[in-house]
Amino acid sequence: MRKLSPDSLSVMEFKNEIDFHIADKMTKLPLLGEKIEDKWNLELYREFNMTDDAFLFKKKPEQGTLTLYEGKMIHQFTHIFAEAKYWIGEQ
Repeated sequence: MRKLSPDSLSVMEFKNEIDFHIADKMTKLPLLGEKIEDKWNLELYREFNMTDDAFLFKKKPEQGTLTLYEGKMIHQFTHIFAEAKYWIGEQ
């Protein structure tokens, strides 16, 4: 339990042997958010919020801006399902 769920000590339930092997492989990898010296460390943050972060969004493409992809712009077979409405500064 400590290897698979160190924070909450939850008991994992396995439906089949494949689930067990996947969990076993997971114990050999670092946890999300774990800091490892001299390695690339992933930092998870909250995604953009269209209300709270509205001041960041530009309504026209400008130099130094990137297209802000919204979920409604993406379809399972194409990333250009709808036109972009907002752009955000590259920095």
